[in-house]
Amino acid sequence: MSDDNIVGFPDLPAEKVAETIQTLASHRESRIRWLDQVAEAQVNEGISIIEVTKVLQDGRFTTEPFWCKKGWPGWRCTIERVISGRLIILDAKLDKRGEIYIVAVLTAKVNLLEE
Repeated sequence: MSDDNIVGFPDLPAEKVAETIQTLASHRESRIRWLDQVAEAQVNEGISIIEVTKVLQDGRFTTEPFWCKKGWPGWRCTIERVISGRLIILDAKLDKRGEIYIVAVLTAKVNLLEE
């Protein structure tokens, strides 16, 4: 049986996703994973790890979490926060690996705000 045939179901309700992401981002032993395209965006757009972490901790969830089966099954959402006159937007996924939850940051981009 291939991994494409495995169906994952959430064991965490959608209402708990934001709180769980914020808690994980606040932990000293971070459970945040950065995909390669996020590392590229950090270099190209000048986004620091601290800024990404602040978005995860205190950002505004602009989409309701939805269950996504692509790759590892998990709750996917978009989070944004204004930092230093820039709107930083993250596409993130909360998934469970074994007994722990992790936050995978899928994409990161910046929009400059008009003064």
